[in-house]
Parts: sequence; C-alpha cells; structure tokens
Amino acid sequence: MIDKVLKRITPTDAQKQEMKAVCKALIELVSSEMSSLGFDAQVAVYGSVSRDTWLVYEKDIDLFVRFPAKYSKEELETAVTCVGKKILSCLEKRFAEHPYVTGMFSGHPVEIVPCYQVEDAGMRISAVDRTPFHDSFVRENLSRREGDVRLLKQFLRGIGCYGAEARVEGFSGYLSELLVIRYGSFEAVLKAASEWCRPTFIDLIGRGVAEQFSAEPLIVIDPTDSNRNVASALSQQNFSLFTFAAKQFLISPKESFFFPIKRVNSTDALAGLLRRRGTEIIQVSFQTPNVIDDILYSQLKKAERYFARGLENAGFKVLNSGYSAAEKTLIAFELEHKTLSNTRLHPGPYVNSENESVFIEKHKASEKALSRPFIEGGRWAVFLKRETPDAADFFKQFLSSKGLKKKGVPSYIAAAIEAGFEIAESEAAVGTDPEFYTQFLDPRFPWEDSDV
Repeated sequence: MIDKVLKRITPTDAQKQEMKAVCKALIELVSSEMSSLGFDAQVAVYGSVSRDTWLVYEKDIDLFVRFPAKYSKEELETAVTCVGKKILSCLEKRFAEHPYVTGMFSGHPVEIVPCYQVEDAGMRISAVDRTPFHDSFVRENLSRREGDVRLLKQFLRGIGCYGAEARVEGFSGYLSELLVIRYGSFEAVLKAASEWCRPTFIDLIGRGVAEQFSAEPLIVIDPTDSNRNVASALSQQNFSLFTFAAKQFLISPKESFFFPIKRVNSTDALAGLLRRRGTEIIQVSFQTPNVIDDILYSQLKKAERYFARGLENAGFKVLNSGYSAAEKTLIAFELEHKTLSNTRLHPGPYVNSENESVFIEKHKASEKALSRPFIEGGRWAVFLKRETPDAADFFKQFLSSKGLKKKGVPSYIAAAIEAGFEIAESEAAVGTDPEFYTQFLDPRFPWEDSDV
C-alpha cells in the first residue's frame, strides 16, 4: 500500500524535467531583469522543488532574490514588483515582513521573494533570510529520503494537518523534512509521534533551549537558528490529532489516511441530525474580506471567540462554534437553547458597601425589575426582565450596533459585517454550507467512514 501511495504522489521523470526547465528559464529571466535594473542580486529556487520533496500536484515555485544589505526594504519591494510585472501573469503583491509578489509563469504558481544575503541565519535581517540556509541543511542531511518526506507530507495533508499558515496551524514542509532527518523514515516518524506528549523537544544539532518555547506543544529547534521553533505554528489541536493518527495508522494502515474520502453532505440528513441533538444553530454570514489568508483566518479565530463570549455573557450556552470562508464567510454557534426565560438574576453590591443605597433605589423604581432588591448571601440582588431572550435577536442587535471594531471585533471582520450581514438559524443555516456543517455537527477523523 505504501508503494502505491508513493507512486501516486511522486512526480514522474518527465514532470521533474519540465519543472527544472521552467525553474531554469525563470531564474535566467529574473537575473537578467535585476541586472538591467542595476541591482546586484543572486537568484535561486528554494523549497520543496529545490530539494526534490514536492508532491506531484504541487507545482508552486519559490523564487528568492538575495540582495546585499546595502539595499533598503523599499528598494527590494521596488525591484521584485518591477520584475514581477514583466514576467508574471496574474500578478499580486502580498505582504509579510516586507512585500513579495505572486503570479503565474508557464503554468506554475510563482512567488518572487526578496531577502538579504547574510553569512548565517542568526544574522538575519528578515525572517525569510533563513530560507537559503534551510535549503542547504536539508540537502546535506536528507540522504535520499525524499520519498519518506513525500509520504509524511501526504499523510499530514490527508489528516488535515499540513501547512503552517493560519488557516491550518499545522506542519510546514520544512518541518516535515526535519522530522524525517531526525527519525530516519516515514514510519519511524509515526512511531515516535505516537508516543509524543506535550511538550516534545527535538534538537537536531544540540544548540537550542527548550524553556524559551515552553508554551508550545512541539519544539523543533531550527538547526540554522537556535532561537526559532520550526513548529511554532502548530496548534495543540493538530499536535494531538497527528499523534493519534500516527498511532492508529501503525495499528491499521490504510490509504484513507493519505487520501480521505469526501463525506456525504445531505442537507436532509444534517437537519435530521440537528433535530436529534435538540440544539439550535445561530449563524452570521457576510462577504469575505479581501485580505491574505493569514490575516483573514487569524481575525476569524478571534471573532469567533469574541462572539462566543458575548453569547455566553448574555446567558446562551455555546456548545460548539466554527467558521468557514469562501466567497462568503460564515461563523456558526451551536446553542443548548435558542430562547431563554424572560427573567435574569442581576447581582448587586455587597451589603453595607458604599453602592448599596444606589442599587436599592435604582431597582425599586426600575420598570425592568421583576422583584424588589433582596439579599442573596452577602450581596444584594434583583430579578430583571431580560431585554433579548432570543439568541438570534440578541446577535442581530449586537452586530447592527455601531463601532464593532472599538468593541473588540477584529478590523477586517468588523468592516465586512458593517457592510452587510445575514443571520440564519438551525435547519436554514445547515443548508447554506452542507460540507462545513457535516463536520461541524458530526466530527469524524478524515480516515474514518464517510457516511453522515
């Protein structure tokens, strides 16, 4: 089975030759354009293509332009933007520590990334200055285990843990390569991972200090920079998922760990499942902000937590929450009850405190009070009429209020909601995105059976 998977994910000799030819042409073009602009720069392809660990359907090319430190970051931006406009189609400028450009070249997605020429990664001026050193370390130490890296990457992809970006919070390609170098093979990585406990510390060359990364579940010291944890993007959720998946694969290996079968997404089945659960869904949807994924998903995560706290503080018990982003974004909350009683208990100040008389007088005359103030233990309390006992009404009122950003909603999410949003409930909500709600309401591991 492993050989079958490896054959399926490994580029053919013809595909490798085509990739080399495209990279060669790209390097020559960019080098020529940089020279014509008067820049003294070195151009090279790094990443999985350079190290021959790319998967057959990964056609992305990471092209790095290394500049001497005499150039400013503004000059680096100008250089790659000008060159990108000349040789790439579908050009787009993106931003990290400093801007880079993306586009298409001969049918391949390409990133042209500027960085600085430094003597070692510890002298870096920006984070991407490490990349050439990553490339050298992997090339020198991988020792013809490219197939093991491919298997590990596909396994991680299959279980939903591949990618260090904010959308995934998983394992990067470089981290996958380091794990194979450390343990020796794909199977050896899984055997080790099946026994990992938080925190797990890995240091390939013995220069790192675990204590500075103590909050992170997996600590893999970058062999080119001892002050960096290569696994810093990995969430506790995906750390735990990988360790469990590794254990399950070793017990019962099957292809669905690498290539999960897409689950059935029947709206009727989801509605029936929701009825059996006896819970309610409240969903807000809005136009997806036009920002890079790392910003979008980071803000979505914060917005989800913020809205969940708001619902909880209003008395609604949140059992589950999640989000999905395509052309439209949705944030969903599964509630134990959609409607609360008309009455809520409002605690007041301590007896004989300075605010005692103010509290008593205020609530004796309040139209919202459903009782006179009374003593509960050592504090005053009163029963008040709940203003919005319906979760959908409460959520709509909150989202319709002005100044969402000032209230704590992340900026791009706040702006998108203020531009227009829709609220959907329960069965109507699950019909808007059955694929999302399949996993939301019936969470299963990707390698498990596919029926809802």
